[in-house]
Amino acid sequence: MLLGVVRFTPAVELVMALVLIVRLRVAYHSDWGAAVYSGVFHAISAFNNAGFGLLPDSAVQWAEDPWMSVPLMLSVMIGGLGFPVWWELLRHWRRPYARWTVHATITIWGSVVLWVAGTVLFAAFEWDNKSTLGPMGTGGKILAATFQSVVARTAGFNSVDIGALRRESLLLLDGLMFIGGGSAGTAGGVKVATFAIPGFVIWAELRGEPTVRVLNRRLSPANMRQALTVALLATGMVVAATGALMVLTPFRLDVVLFEVISAFATVGMSTGITCGHPRCGAGHPRRHDVPRPHRADHAGRRPGAAQPTSTLRGPGGEGPRWLGTTSPSSGWAGSARPSPCARSRRGDACSASTPTRPW
Repeated sequence: MLLGVVRFTPAVELVMALVLIVRLRVAYHSDWGAAVYSGVFHAISAFNNAGFGLLPDSAVQWAEDPWMSVPLMLSVMIGGLGFPVWWELLRHWRRPYARWTVHATITIWGSVVLWVAGTVLFAAFEWDNKSTLGPMGTGGKILAATFQSVVARTAGFNSVDIGALRRESLLLLDGLMFIGGGSAGTAGGVKVATFAIPGFVIWAELRGEPTVRVLNRRLSPANMRQALTVALLATGMVVAATGALMVLTPFRLDVVLFEVISAFATVGMSTGITCGHPRCGAGHPRRHDVPRPHRADHAGRRPGAAQPTSTLRGPGGEGPRWLGTTSPSSGWAGSARPSPCARSRRGDACSASTPTRPW
């Protein structure tokens, strides 16, 4: 199996990189060196569900470009399903009448349900939001909603401004990030099978069945104990970290919970509040904060909360630009470069001295 992984991984990354390279060269007029570097980097980052990007706005400028978004989504899906599932699919392709294992069945169908449900709900919540999907066409909205649903488990790219999402959308992404991808894959989270097993246990208990059966197969007590242990430990860690940050920071519950789950599941998405978090969970100067001008929910602060003195300000004293936008030809939009807090991808543990690089 190890040799198969070594062969499978570079093959997928190479195919996706070639598509990205050609698109960057043809549509975005990048020189060959930059196109090759960016294409290979993003293909590897997507397959490994890393979420690192070379642009300050992650994948926002590709939100309506299927030739960029679809390869990234496919890479995330392939890596996130898990290598055992792909070996199962290969075995089934060679022997069409062979039955799928319980693990493969739960992972595949669970992932499909999460992808579809996430897309539908995200589109419904953000369809008319002028700061996210609102300005896009119908096709762009569907593509961006699908992209965000897929990468939330747990790639960390973003094609919309995470800081501008509505609260119901943040809650949806919380669930997708917490569940994550398949076991023995490149995704994080508690894993699809681990999330599904407690559901089968609850269903069997409601029906009064003495044993838990999945697809006409009896689920062993060891598997149930392991799944319940992982799920409860994960929930406890998230609750504890969220409670600690609620005490130490002035931010609202919805954005704090989002940041905690994103970190726990190794997603890397951020609403843009990370620069205001206390270092090592202590020493937050909330009693000596300077009042901050109101910004519509982007800061995610509780009503009446003040702004930390470490938050970056623009040349004119205005608040930070939460998500700068760029184009292949124009570079940075506006007169000032966006704050490091603007980045909603990985690497968001920034400080006032961290530079932002316009790749």
